[in-house]
Amino acid sequence: MSAIFGLLYRDGRVVEPGDLGRMSDRFLHRGPDGSGVWRDRSIGLGHRLLHTTPESLAEAWPMQTSGGNLVLVADARIDNRDELLSVLGFDRAGKITDGALLLAAYEKWGRSAPEKLIGDFAFAVWDATRQAIFCARDPMGVKPFFYYVSDRIFVFASELKGLFCMPEVPRDLDEVQIAYFLDWFRSDQERTMYRDVRRLPASHWLEVDASHVRTGVGWAADPEREIRYSTSEEYVEAFREHFAEAVRCRLRSAFPVGSALSGGLDSSSIVGMARKLMDGDEPLHVIAAHFPGLPEPYRQWNDESRYIDAVAAMEGIALHRVRADERSVFEYLDRMYWYHDAPPFGFMYWMRWAVYEEAARNGVRVFFSGDDGDSVVSHGYERFNDLALEGRWATALAEVEAMGRRLESPAIYFSKAYLHPRLVALARSGRWGRWREGSREVARGFDLSPLRLMSESVFDAFLRERLRSVYRRVRGRKSSPSLVRAEFARRVGLEERKRHFQTVHPDPIPTARESHALVLPSPMLQHIMEVTDSMSSAFAIETRCPFLDRRLIEFSLAIPSEQKLADGWTRLILRRAMEGILPPEVQWRIHKADLSYNFVRRLQNDDRRILDSLFDQPEVLSEYVDMNELRDLHARFYSNGLKGARHKSAHLYIAAVLARWLRARQVDGALEPTGPPV
Repeated sequence: MSAIFGLLYRDGRVVEPGDLGRMSDRFLHRGPDGSGVWRDRSIGLGHRLLHTTPESLAEAWPMQTSGGNLVLVADARIDNRDELLSVLGFDRAGKITDGALLLAAYEKWGRSAPEKLIGDFAFAVWDATRQAIFCARDPMGVKPFFYYVSDRIFVFASELKGLFCMPEVPRDLDEVQIAYFLDWFRSDQERTMYRDVRRLPASHWLEVDASHVRTGVGWAADPEREIRYSTSEEYVEAFREHFAEAVRCRLRSAFPVGSALSGGLDSSSIVGMARKLMDGDEPLHVIAAHFPGLPEPYRQWNDESRYIDAVAAMEGIALHRVRADERSVFEYLDRMYWYHDAPPFGFMYWMRWAVYEEAARNGVRVFFSGDDGDSVVSHGYERFNDLALEGRWATALAEVEAMGRRLESPAIYFSKAYLHPRLVALARSGRWGRWREGSREVARGFDLSPLRLMSESVFDAFLRERLRSVYRRVRGRKSSPSLVRAEFARRVGLEERKRHFQTVHPDPIPTARESHALVLPSPMLQHIMEVTDSMSSAFAIETRCPFLDRRLIEFSLAIPSEQKLADGWTRLILRRAMEGILPPEVQWRIHKADLSYNFVRRLQNDDRRILDSLFDQPEVLSEYVDMNELRDLHARFYSNGLKGARHKSAHLYIAAVLARWLRARQVDGALEPTGPPV
């Protein structure tokens, strides 16, 4: 994690030293180990450096080619170094920096360079020959990139606050994005909370010169590619090799390495593999949250200590615990607003903040996270699509029964996993004859009548929600379950905008691989990565996510669906690959802890004053939020017990996060104090 920034005066003005100096000062927290700027007439680039890899200790930024035609700034870690060293003709005797590799890659391949890079990156290259600046972002959006462009200026930075150093960048709020935030809608990958400021979406590139702005897409998931081996053992071995490499290349560090550990399969697999690959002398610092003060029975539902302790008992692990049951959900937000420049959407970031605090106390600069392992490896439910398309009903029923036995809930998984891809798709397309025929076949295996199947699948999934929508319209209420004020939603065209982003597959039943590809990359993941990057920057830590390795993603997408789900086991290939690496009770665990109870308890106790304050200055939210519905939700949240309040907490929390951010913005303008909050 470093900082990059720069500007191009498209009208030909000269970049002044103060322009870049202000931006550099704003990013001290991201790059305490060095800084540099470069300018030439109407173009200027800047960098703040955070040392993480051994090679970064030798970096000096901005970087230039020998002739000076190309100038680069990058927040990047390049993982396919050996391949690039060979292809680009470097002498391996010297210590080649990632920046030098990236600059040579652009010199050789131009706009195609991002497709040749494996790793996490956001970079900008000034091409003097073409008088254009080329920018790109990694496939999963791990590294952030924000920009503003007009006829007169193009300015970019790692964080929004860097852009606002330039007086020409407008600071007007984007009401559409406010509506999206309140409605939990994250599919628009370009909008920010500021109307005229954009983010470069994951896996995209941007090129700007004096008269043109061009954009394009680099890497994209390929649902047509297939990998075929003769045996399951070959798939498992290949997956293990890909996963080991994803972890190994991210262990490259000049400082202590740490990892989050929730006790779940993703974080545990990373910890187990990292410890296997690390030198024995250096411990892996593992940070885990625990909840000893949470009352029963909620503590046992939250408690992951059994699994955490099993992983931490492995040799070479230094376990550090943070008390998540003693912290306010909102205590970090005032600082978080400054680092993130926007209200963070999510419910457990306060726990992440505590984890990063503990990691920093132990000198960690490189920190592993298991983000989006679920999507990358996949639970495997898409396999039912393939079984339906192939007419393999007996196999489908056997899988449903096996899954039900493992989870002790066959009816739930029958309806969710099986009826969704087959019978519901038939119902959507109006093919009721085939639906009745299929429902009878399925009913025989579960001793359920077609009428009951109709009720549990089609009615529950579709008709009931449609009836609810009609009911709401009759009562004059929103069809959306969010708190967005109806007049505000109509003014910004919320529902029409959301429909624009809906992905509709042309076939009634997409293949398993097509379904898997649709979630890669995820707009929500892009947001999570940006918030994670912001939190990392507060503690001079770089977060690395092995499951977001492009090679692992491509492999996981290309293998047959039966490698992901079989014999009732979800995520099967990951479980099998962890044989001998993870303790069996973690490797084959089924259920996850429910952290919502601790979250709700914090809101109902320590943070009640913050939720109550929503109504002290109602004008902050009243333009956007249905305040009557918010008051009703607030009253019901406190009248219910801990369990009954869970489903009411999310909307209340989101409203409070937005209100506190809007108030902070009124005080600090664009949330720009001279330095980060203490």
